[in-house]
Amino acid sequence: RDQELGQATAALRALRGERERLQGKVGAGRDGAGRRRGGTGSHRRGGTGAAPVLSPVCGTCGRLWPGWRSRGRLAVTPPGPVTPPGPPSAGPGREQEEQLQHLQGVLARLQEANRELAAALGECKGEAERLSMELGRRESRCSGLRLALRCSERCREAYAALLDLVRAKVAPEGTAAEPSPGHAPGPDPATPEPGPGPATPEPAEPDSREDPADSPGAHSSREMEEGALRELIRRLRAEQAAVEGSLLDAPEPSEPPRERDPRGRAERALREARALLPGWRRPEKEELLQELAVLKEALAELRTRLQLAQKEKRALELLLAGHGPRQAALRLLLQHRQRERRWDRDRERDRERDRERERDGASGSSGSSSDSSSGSSSGSSEQDARMGRGAAMAPQNPPDPERTREELLRIRAR
Repeated sequence: RDQELGQATAALRALRGERERLQGKVGAGRDGAGRRRGGTGSHRRGGTGAAPVLSPVCGTCGRLWPGWRSRGRLAVTPPGPVTPPGPPSAGPGREQEEQLQHLQGVLARLQEANRELAAALGECKGEAERLSMELGRRESRCSGLRLALRCSERCREAYAALLDLVRAKVAPEGTAAEPSPGHAPGPDPATPEPGPGPATPEPAEPDSREDPADSPGAHSSREMEEGALRELIRRLRAEQAAVEGSLLDAPEPSEPPRERDPRGRAERALREARALLPGWRRPEKEELLQELAVLKEALAELRTRLQLAQKEKRALELLLAGHGPRQAALRLLLQHRQRERRWDRDRERDRERDRERERDGASGSSGSSSDSSSGSSSGSSEQDARMGRGAAMAPQNPPDPERTREELLRIRAR
């Protein structure tokens, strides 16, 4: 209903915009006609030497008066007062007005149906609250009846136990006062008269081997038990009376008024609203099931995509976690390569120095013996100094290649 109201409102706005546009066109035509009349009057006053100023609606005027172009521009005037081109646009404007009025009427009826549905919904809510309260009262009454039934059952059990005690108490007297075989049995005043209820079984004769029933201990225990049972029966009766009183004091559930039918009113308002919307129909059960199946498929696809995204995320996390050891291994390998390169440069430098010393020794062999001796001593001293410098420049503790290789393999395995 809200969607239909929105669509009707949008259509109403579109029709209003179209009406304003057509009114603007009519106003522009009127302004053009007024400018054309003003231009014609000035042309008449100015004579035949001035050219007329044509307005933007000259094409329209030419279509309205065919003699405008054939009779000449200066001498021919329209046969009557110029009127705006209203008749061609009057029909569509009237149709739009009628359609607009129809849509407004439909919108008003839909609003009335909406109010009816809102009122019916309020009544349904009130009826639901009343039913909920009545259900609560009935549940409380049912719980009270259950409690009263439980009290009655316990009271019945207490009566049965008390009856057993009375039978056990009366049984010895009955056996003692048993009449002779020739005497007809009569009603015993100590024995209760049997009522219309179920017949009670006859008490069994006491065994001569058991203790006597009229002993003081047995008599006192029976009296105590009988007193406890009577007290229990009294309390159960009081509790049952209280429960019955509360049930009697509780108000009876009121019957719903017959004239109020909120559901029927809501259905009538809904039928009226559907009659105002001929294109609307209630979706069938098969259509709803198909839409539900499509939604389930889309949900399953989204879940599959979510699982794939989670797997990809875990793979990226593992890859990112593996970048740390790999970066450390590459850094260690780079340091090892830098050290090897530095060692190679030192070896090349030492070799070049040795070659230079050999050349110097070969060139100095052709000199004098004194010079050679002095030169040899000086050369030996220089050579010793160079060797000392080379030893000083060499690393003190060169790294073990095997150890470095093991570290790299361990880092790579990690």
